[in-house]
Amino acid sequence: MSHIWLLLPVGFIIGFMGSMFGIGGGIFIVPILHFGFGVPLHQAVACSLLTVVASSMMSTMAKIQSGVINIRISKSLEIPSILGAIIGSNIIGALPIGVIKVMFSIVAAAMAFNMLKNPFKVLTGKKVNEPYYESKECSFADSYRDKATGKTVFYQAKNLKWAVPLSVFAGFLSSTLGVGGGVINVPLMTNVCKLPIKVASGTSSYKLGLTACAGALVYFRKGYVVEDVTVMVILGILAGAWLGINMLLKIKAFYVEVLFGLLMLSIALKMAVSL
Repeated sequence: MSHIWLLLPVGFIIGFMGSMFGIGGGIFIVPILHFGFGVPLHQAVACSLLTVVASSMMSTMAKIQSGVINIRISKSLEIPSILGAIIGSNIIGALPIGVIKVMFSIVAAAMAFNMLKNPFKVLTGKKVNEPYYESKECSFADSYRDKATGKTVFYQAKNLKWAVPLSVFAGFLSSTLGVGGGVINVPLMTNVCKLPIKVASGTSSYKLGLTACAGALVYFRKGYVVEDVTVMVILGILAGAWLGINMLLKIKAFYVEVLFGLLMLSIALKMAVSL
């Protein structure tokens, strides 16, 4: 492949955005490889899933030290996600891609508007919804020190019974579109489970690696992995992920919510236009 070195800066930008928002970056990798570098779709998806695994490992190492990863919540949602990833990777080709894109566009747009509610309230002077918290005795209650504000943020997950089936859908999207599932995981944890945006991003980064690995193994077995392309993207992603992690921990949650909401809207529009 000519100009393969261009994948390094591309990987850097994707790694930065993926680690900062906890989305893995697959939503960008697949169209860039497929349309920009002519990589066949199934091979682009396989490369994307492997790079999501690498980005997840880098992000997890830093975020777990800062306390923004909730292992217990991740364990509760990981098995459904892996199940969805296995289902998706085995039926890819049988389900019309247009159907998946429609579902994804609708969910992404709805969650984007929900994500932007708090920033809109801040700008209009209305009361902002605080993270849900009832009792520290709850097994899904925890806290972390926010470096941007210097305050300790207490939170507690709720509505996990609704989050489980949605996690299956996130895993399914991960393996069929190569998006890592983070674009569903983060809004799911903030809107449904009522987690702070930084905890949702951190927990999603941790969770993505295992989910993407389940799908990647199937693609690897089928011979879809292109080694030179994958290695170049991963090298760029690792460098970008390191910068994205540091940015996430230092900026206020308000800006993370605004940027992520706008990102979700752009992704929803992109998917809708590609139908």
